[in-house]
Amino acid sequence: METELSHRNTLQDNTPMETPKPETPEVTKADKLPQIIATLAANFISFSAGTLLTWTSPAIPMLQHENSPFRITDQESSWVGSLMSLGAAFGGPPFGIVVNKMGRKRALLALSLPIIASWIIIICTRSVTWLYIARFASGLTMGGVCFAIPIYVAETVEPSIRGPLSAIMQLQLTIGVLFGYLVGLVGDHRALSFISCALPMLFLITFSWMPESPVFLLSKNRKDTAKKALQWLRGRDYDVEDELTKMEDRIQEAQQNKGTLGDLMSSRGTVTALIIALGLMTFQQLSGINAVIFYSGKIFENSSSSLSATTASIIIGVVQVLATYSSTLLVDKAGRRILLLLSSTVMAVCLTALGLYFYLQSHGHDVDSISWLPVASVAMFIIVFSMGFGPIPWIMLGELFPGNVKGIASAVTAAFNWMLAFAVTKSFQNLLDVLGSPVTFWLFAVMCIAGTIFTAVLVPETKGKDLEEIQLQLSGKKNSERELEPVEHYKKHHEASKENYCRICNHAGICNGFTLGAMAVGTVLAWTSPTLPELQSTNSTLPVTREEGSWIGSLVAVGAIAGALPAGYFADRFGRKPVILALSAPFLLSWILITVANAVGTLYAARFIAGFATGAVSVVAPMYIGEIAESSVRGALGSFFQVMLTVGILYTYVVGAIGDYTWLGILSGVIPIVFFISFSRVPESPTYLVKKQRTEDAKKSLQYYRGSSYNIWKELQDLEEDISESTKTKVSIRDLVSSKGIRKALTVSLGLMIFQQLSGVNAVIFYSVDIFNAAGSTLDPNVAAIIVGVVQVVVTYIASAVVDRAGRRVLLLLSASIMGLCLAILGLYFYLKNKGDDVSGIGWLPLLCVTVYIVMFSLGFGPLPWMMMGEVFAPSVKGTASSIAVCTNWTLTFIVTFSFGKLVEGLGEEWTFWLFAIICGVATIFIFYIVPETKGKTLTEIQRILNGGSSPRN
Repeated sequence: METELSHRNTLQDNTPMETPKPETPEVTKADKLPQIIATLAANFISFSAGTLLTWTSPAIPMLQHENSPFRITDQESSWVGSLMSLGAAFGGPPFGIVVNKMGRKRALLALSLPIIASWIIIICTRSVTWLYIARFASGLTMGGVCFAIPIYVAETVEPSIRGPLSAIMQLQLTIGVLFGYLVGLVGDHRALSFISCALPMLFLITFSWMPESPVFLLSKNRKDTAKKALQWLRGRDYDVEDELTKMEDRIQEAQQNKGTLGDLMSSRGTVTALIIALGLMTFQQLSGINAVIFYSGKIFENSSSSLSATTASIIIGVVQVLATYSSTLLVDKAGRRILLLLSSTVMAVCLTALGLYFYLQSHGHDVDSISWLPVASVAMFIIVFSMGFGPIPWIMLGELFPGNVKGIASAVTAAFNWMLAFAVTKSFQNLLDVLGSPVTFWLFAVMCIAGTIFTAVLVPETKGKDLEEIQLQLSGKKNSERELEPVEHYKKHHEASKENYCRICNHAGICNGFTLGAMAVGTVLAWTSPTLPELQSTNSTLPVTREEGSWIGSLVAVGAIAGALPAGYFADRFGRKPVILALSAPFLLSWILITVANAVGTLYAARFIAGFATGAVSVVAPMYIGEIAESSVRGALGSFFQVMLTVGILYTYVVGAIGDYTWLGILSGVIPIVFFISFSRVPESPTYLVKKQRTEDAKKSLQYYRGSSYNIWKELQDLEEDISESTKTKVSIRDLVSSKGIRKALTVSLGLMIFQQLSGVNAVIFYSVDIFNAAGSTLDPNVAAIIVGVVQVVVTYIASAVVDRAGRRVLLLLSASIMGLCLAILGLYFYLKNKGDDVSGIGWLPLLCVTVYIVMFSLGFGPLPWMMMGEVFAPSVKGTASSIAVCTNWTLTFIVTFSFGKLVEGLGEEWTFWLFAIICGVATIFIFYIVPETKGKTLTEIQRILNGGSSPRN
């Protein structure tokens, strides 16, 4: 350090002070407006194509009406609706040759002619055969549009605005769809055809003024014309020479490596890209989107909705336009993966709800009171489709493939997409006839769930990456190496071996010692579920009332508040390990009291003591894990604490099902004893030891956790510097709100804790047996609870495996949104039941909703708030801030648990669950805008983000 400073001083001394710095020439930025104008003008043909897509919705009911000039059957209407997709499948591939021969601009202008011709045929025809021809011809055009527009936009706009402008095609399509709905409302299908026929004529006039793609012009050696086109697109003051040179280099390279179908299958990168592209197109179409749009009128007619089919379709069209416009703003901020995951997940729930409505209707239930459900489900379906699986597969199609195979890959993928669109649209009516509406929509819901899994496992994030970076990632040279600098650079030279990682997990007690403390917490939390019904039965040896049972369930939270308050202080004063070991005593004492209890007061005392230990563990555990784990595995190890907590819950469910509450107390009391013995063998946190200036002990501790072959000196030095910096000033409560970084960390942590509890999770777990009883489920309530426990353990383990890959934000967003939807459906079930409807046919629904709810909670909102609490706070405030966050959590736990029964009595089950669902929706918004991504970042990098160094969404 001294040498470096001396070198800097020498440089400064030898630099003449009077020498002025040369002025840096001001670089003129490209003008965005011409690019936007060109994109909008090109996509006016997409607007026209949208009217082709939606024409069937108002037209088919008119053509099937008895006053129609020629009536068509259901079978014929099915062909009319689906032949356009078949035409698009055949129109896409050959259009690749057309755009390369004629140019992007002239090819797009030429596409307006068959659109005009198809509308003229529709206006004049009195034969269904000519309708077939017109729809097939318009489909040929649609295939060409979907092929040519992305190429033109990608070749004319800058990378910085490529995402939003690429999404304009889908936006213009949806505006065209809405236009078709509106015109269909005020006129017959011929009037719609007349007006729609004028649109491609307007496109001819407007787009003819736009420039040709400079990339195409360069490929034809028309450099001067290409320069003029690029100058128009970038503005007259922009220097285009550098960009023009880069274009020429790319074109030359592409011409030297002309791609064939064999080249598409010859490398790992292109094969992976093809799998991803075909997969996204598959799930886009098998979500049933075209069936929903083409037959939206019939869906609303069959739903007994008070809204007319046309009005409902217009509402959906407006929603679709707004949602697609939102996606153009979000796609380069939120990222492709997050929008795709949210899209497919919420679509699945919407289709499930739609199927449930038709199931109830077909079984004779009175559904007038929920006649809004089909409109709401279809509207929400189209919202999330328009924000994710609508535009993004087409956007990523232009990003995934290298230049030499982009043409053929795009043609293959687009043709595949339209073939699936044809198959789905054509078979939709047949599926309805054979399977019925409920099973048909549930089938599409299953495909959406498969799309979620596919996206989570295979689809990379391409936001903010250039094409070279994307190709490196697809080829197996993961771009995360570049994203996580300097973390990955550090790991490359210093990271412990796989054997040493296993040492952290096994010998350090993460899997066999420390996490038994988490298992002890799980047994405390779940004890009321099998025990309260037994204590409140007529055969109970210690009878308790409902009010007393409420206190028994909620006193754990009161004790946790009392335990959390001093835990941070004690952990800083005496050490993490001694405090954690000492907590085994109150755990053991609480089980002894429960086992020998002969009065309700004794149970109160036992639950309070157990809560005290639980609250203290909740503070110290995340601190301990965050301080011993490397950043690359911090998420997995932090989540494993929650895994063992769910194991404790399952353990309680199983023991409670086969024995009485006395045996449950005895067997639960064994866990803190084993925990004390096993955890006493592991060393103290190296962070705490350095803080107490016990450097030799810290060295031994860190060497133990990293392995004997690991060079700890750099990490130890960084640790000493961080602690020295953070302990220079004493931190008070006031400093928690005066410092921007600490204030932001506190907001994130408290927000996650608040929404974790106000999602109603403890109410669901504590009263899960009561929920199944109230639902009249045919499953034994204890068996149902065990099933839920098994699912929770498995999913929490999955969360620990994917949290350092998928990221915290993705899992939290998925978790909150799906939990909200599950609670909404659960509320709907109880609404129907309390209204007097026969719900025996769907007695499985409460179990399904609670199971999916707990799955998603265990995947995100269960482990991640605790894990992130150990990440977001600086060492100087970690103890105090963690205590505040944990106290907030347990205070809300007490309020929610104690008031759940009163809420049910006052509001009813349905409104109670709907209230929790609304809170989950608010949580989704909070995560999206406030919570930063901490995956793969060191604690120093996280502090930099919180202090304003980066956007939360980066």
